[in-house]
Amino acid sequence: MALEPYSPCPCGSGKKIKWCCQDLAKELKQISDLVESRQFIQALQLAEKSLRRNPKHLWLRYTRAACLTARRQYAEAREELEGILADDAQYERAWNLLVSLAVLGPAQDRSVLQDAIDALAGDRYENEQKCLGVIMAVLTSVEKHAPLRGWLPLFARLAGRKEAAGPG
Repeated sequence: MALEPYSPCPCGSGKKIKWCCQDLAKELKQISDLVESRQFIQALQLAEKSLRRNPKHLWLRYTRAACLTARRQYAEAREELEGILADDAQYERAWNLLVSLAVLGPAQDRSVLQDAIDALAGDRYENEQKCLGVIMAVLTSVEKHAPLRGWLPLFARLAGRKEAAGPG
């Protein structure tokens, strides 16, 4: 399938291919398709090949981290995500994956949640909701219900605070 120059860029920037990653569009689409079909080793290999030519490309770096996470290479994934966030502290996808790693990784680290809430642009309550939504999605998708119970008091506190503030 040919990519049209006025289609949304596969990197997720919101820009059209023509004004974003036109030179990488075919590779980005190929990597995206591999990830979607859960072929993480092949997607990782292609992302790393593309990164050699474009070492600062955020989407390629994020996708590399996502593939590493899928392969349970948590330390390497976390290192990549921290590098992304050092370059762009507002890159929400990286924060979401880092929060997921904090929940699922070998050493659960709730301080990452606080860092994400503080770093993301926008309303603090909205950021808390986003991060906690990521946590819920991750834990329910992998059927880890016991750790999910540990996050419920925080959800309840946030829900109570929103109700006290009145209708939005």
